[in-house]
Amino acid sequence: MNTPPTYCYWSVATGPYAGLMERCVASARSAGVFKEFHVLTDRPIKGAESYEAYEVELTDKLFKLVYLKAAISKLNFDYYVWVAADTVFRRNPRNLLACLGRSPIHVPLELNLSELIAEADGRRPPNGGAASAAPATGQPCAGQSSRVTGMSPFGCADNDGETVAAAMDVDAIHARLHGLSIRDYVKLFADAGVSNPVYWSRSAFWIIRRTAIERVCELALHFRAFAKDRGVTVDATAGLSYAMQMLCADSAKHELSERPDLWASVEERAVEAVSGSTGKEIKWPLAGAVTGINPAIIHLSQSLSPDQPRLADSNVETHPELVYAK
Repeated sequence: MNTPPTYCYWSVATGPYAGLMERCVASARSAGVFKEFHVLTDRPIKGAESYEAYEVELTDKLFKLVYLKAAISKLNFDYYVWVAADTVFRRNPRNLLACLGRSPIHVPLELNLSELIAEADGRRPPNGGAASAAPATGQPCAGQSSRVTGMSPFGCADNDGETVAAAMDVDAIHARLHGLSIRDYVKLFADAGVSNPVYWSRSAFWIIRRTAIERVCELALHFRAFAKDRGVTVDATAGLSYAMQMLCADSAKHELSERPDLWASVEERAVEAVSGSTGKEIKWPLAGAVTGINPAIIHLSQSLSPDQPRLADSNVETHPELVYAK
């Protein structure tokens, strides 16, 4: 008889994040999640196994890989599920490990950047519409941010001045591309060996198989060094995204929309879409079109802007229905 694979949740939470992590664990227990939580922290986290977190550099998020390899991998589980401290559980996720398929790692891929470029170039119509000709001048459309000039022409509808990706907040995404245009970001991944379409993702939730930890860390650090040689500084989020896109034969199977019931990162201003205790669908703000999702796990994100302050403890109480909704 085959034994089901084992997994635990884990995180790193110090300072104000310890309070957030305690709320995360409490929401999980309230939602019927009884898997173990293992947290590296500077104070005990109620409901979790707590370990002393030694000081490491936090700015480039490499601490996730450092702690994963040096500490968490010593725990006897087949898989490890990272959850950011500012996460809440609405219900117990079903078949959580199924999102991996045959891949050793799962990072939810939120936006197909290669597809966005194809739309910008008029090679693929947005949302199934008719392809439109891009301006012959190669200049951005009226109202388009200069931040995306690097991928001009961005693509306009015939004469109405609307961009083909009007539903996409390109400025917000650009803020997370390490100062690169979308086109240059995609090229960086492609030059580093990614042959499939390139996606944008976060590192607020991801799953890794124990036997793949060494290889994933190796790939993430390789990409960091590769980018540095080209004058670009990337963090562990980009490294994890690169590792997964290198190890997965079909990255599309890891798109966020493939598991709308599992996880999503939702800006606080969009959380109002959740009503009552039944957990109604939430509008996914990063899709090319508005997409309905109903995730069991929600990462509460205030903003895509790196300049925006992170969620404070008091903000969690703004949406108590998320913490205890079944």
